[in-house]
Amino acid sequence: MSKRLTWIRLVGWYQLNRVLTPIYFLLN
Repeated sequence: MSKRLTWIRLVGWYQLNRVLTPIYFLLN
């Protein structure tokens, strides 16, 4: 596995959580 792919995956996951977490709290 390439480091670049892992890095993009981590950044993507972080961005996704940063967007979804506030929405999750707003809905509850």
